[in-house]
Formats: sequence, C-alpha cells, structure tokens
Amino acid sequence: MCAIFGIGLQNGSKLDSEGTLGYIIKILLRESQMRGHDAAGIAVVSPKKIAVIKNNRPAEDFTRTKEFENGCKKYLDLDNTSQDKTWIVLGHCRQKTKGTPYNNDNNHPIVTDNVVGVHNGVISNDDLLFRHFEKKGVKRRARVDSEIIFRLIQYYISNQNLRPGPAIQKVAKALSGGYACGFVHTHHPYSMWMFRNSCPIEAVHFPDYGVFIFASSKAYIKTAVKAISLGKMTDICFPQNTAMGVNLYLNRVHSFKVEGRKTRSFSTLGG
Repeated sequence: MCAIFGIGLQNGSKLDSEGTLGYIIKILLRESQMRGHDAAGIAVVSPKKIAVIKNNRPAEDFTRTKEFENGCKKYLDLDNTSQDKTWIVLGHCRQKTKGTPYNNDNNHPIVTDNVVGVHNGVISNDDLLFRHFEKKGVKRRARVDSEIIFRLIQYYISNQNLRPGPAIQKVAKALSGGYACGFVHTHHPYSMWMFRNSCPIEAVHFPDYGVFIFASSKAYIKTAVKAISLGKMTDICFPQNTAMGVNLYLNRVHSFKVEGRKTRSFSTLGG
C-alpha cells in the first residue's frame, strides 16, 4: 500500500504563492505517510524541465530535510512569465514491495527518458513484461514493479507514436495487479494523466483559484487546504477502470474507460 497525489495549476491560476504551494505539498506528503513509510518524493513539472526530489525517509522526516526545503525554494515557480513556471507537482509515499528503498531508483516518482510517474498498488507480471519488451528496446533500471508501467507508457508514446490516452489503454490491458497511477510526459508538460483499476484516486477542483488536486484519499486533500482559502471545492468523479487527462493549458478534462470498449467524455474546467 502506497499513496499518490498530484497538483495541477490551470492556465491563469490564482495560486500565486510558492510558500502556499509548498505548504500544500508538505501536508499532502505528511497525510499520505500513513499509507507508506519507506520513502517519499515529489516531481515538479514545468515546460522547461522536470525536477525530482526523493529519498528513503518517511514523509514526516523527508519534509524536514534541507533537500526538500531547498528543492521547493529552487523549483517551485509561480511566475506566469517564466518558462520555469510550475504547472504540475506529483507526490508519493512508498510502502516497499519489490526493490529496496535504499536504491533511490526504486522510489517514486519514477523517471524514464520522457515520463515521470507515481503508482500505488502491486503489479504481478512486471518480470514477464520486461522480458517480453526487452527485445523491443525497453530496458529495466531498477527492481520495483511499478517501473514497468512508466517504461511502457514511454515505449508506446515515444516508440509507437501513440498519444497518452491510447498508450494508457495499451498499458492497462497489459498489466496484472492493482494500480492507481499519475504521470506526466515531457512532450505534454501541461497535461497530467491518471488511471486506475481497484486502487483509489480521489480528485477535486477549486475553480475559484484554478487548482486541480488528486490523492489516494480526499481526506488528505481536505487537511492540506484546511488552513488555505481556495474557495469552493468540487468533486470530480473518478470510478474504477477509468483514465483521466487534465490539460491545464486549455482547462479541459478528458476521461475514458481503461477496459472494454473505449468511451470518452469531455468537460471544461472553470476558473
């Protein structure tokens, strides 16, 4: 059991304080710790780069380190005129399954060439999939089972020229086990993607401030924003066997099923 979360700042978001964003990240990590004590980490995404900060400490300890503090100061940027402007933050608290947390490659967020992602759950056929796709150039770097998810996302987008939605469809059909995932691809730095089967994802939207947050529990989100005025909170339905892409630049949500016949729906994010 692990915990994942993500924060997306819409085009024109009124959340303009790096200190406030850093506080939300810190509380989400600390609340998520109850689902995983072996490691913690975040990825900060801008159009120019993705910065990952992670280590093998519980979130309570991790958020007190200079590494976390300095990383937030260095990478969180809410200046709308900057190419380093933060659009997305992904976070993870790990309960180890496969792969020692003392090797940071096993900890989340997991990075491939163009994908950074977080996963809650256990994948049971990762060894089989790596053996099958190794002949197609998919190389394993760590031992954690989660790595296969993002290696295959990378493969289908970068090698097979699929868009993220169809790539998710392909990966979801290949996986055995439980999963709730969030990821960003460097070719689509304004879009945050999530998909799940039996593992939980709760998603909310704060239209007054243009902020989208998902987490393994809505209680974690409520605690993280309790001391902050972000206005009305709107729940976003995220049932089992569903994928969702949030285009923060165009303020649009794209959702579809990840098993059986694909169905799509489109809506717009206000604010």
